[in-house]
Amino acid sequence: MPAGESVRIKTDGATLAVRHFPGSGDPIVLLHGGPGMGDYFGSLPEVLSPPYSVVSYNQRGCGPSSCDGSFDVDKQVDDLDAIRRHFAADRIHLFGHSWGGLLGQLYAKTHPERVASLVLCCSMANTGRKVAAMESKAHHGSKVAWRATSRSIKALQDDYLDRLSITAPVLIVQGEHDVIRETNALLAARFPAATNVRIENSGHFPWVEEPAVFSRTVLDFYSRIASAASA
Repeated sequence: MPAGESVRIKTDGATLAVRHFPGSGDPIVLLHGGPGMGDYFGSLPEVLSPPYSVVSYNQRGCGPSSCDGSFDVDKQVDDLDAIRRHFAADRIHLFGHSWGGLLGQLYAKTHPERVASLVLCCSMANTGRKVAAMESKAHHGSKVAWRATSRSIKALQDDYLDRLSITAPVLIVQGEHDVIRETNALLAARFPAATNVRIENSGHFPWVEEPAVFSRTVLDFYSRIASAASA
C-alpha cells in the first residue's frame, strides 16, 4: 500500500484523512465511490505520481475520516474545496470513480472555475429519484455514510445536473462489463466534447482488472492537458 504524506484536514462537521503524493501542477484529487466505501485506490496514486501531484482521501465518515455533522452533498462538495484550499491550488483535476464521479460532477456544477479537468471512471450520473435504480448495484461500506448521502442525492432534483457546463477537458472511461454501464450514454450526452473510452475485459474497477490499458488511457489524457497548458 503506498504511503504518501498523511494529512488531516478539519472541515465543517468532519476531519478528513488525506494522503498527498508529490508532483507538479494542479493536484489530481481521487474521489472514491460508495457512498461510504473509503479510500480503495491502492497503488493508483503511484501510477500518476510522479510526475503529477495526487491527493487521495477518505470522504467524511469513511475509514479514518470522522463526521460529527451532516452527510449532505453540499457539505461533501465543501470538503473537496477545503482540500483544494489546503494545498493552495487555484484549480484541481477531479478523478471520480462510481459515486465519486457523481461527487465530481456536483463539485463542477458548484465550482466550475476550480476544475482543471474531470475524469469520470465507471461513474454514476443520476440525482433525485433516478438514483434509486442504482442502489441495488452499490457496494456499501459505512452504512451511516451510505444512507445519509443517498438521502441527500435523492433530495436533489432529477435534472439537477442537466444544466452542468464546464470548459475543462473531460474523460469518460468505463469497463465494458461495468455493473452501471448504462450511465455511459447519459454522461456522453451531458459532456458531448468528452473523450469516451470503453475498456474491454474490464468491469467496475478497470485500474485493477486491466491496469496497463487503464494507465495508458489516463496518462495520455493528463499528458495532453499538460502539453496544452505549456503550449
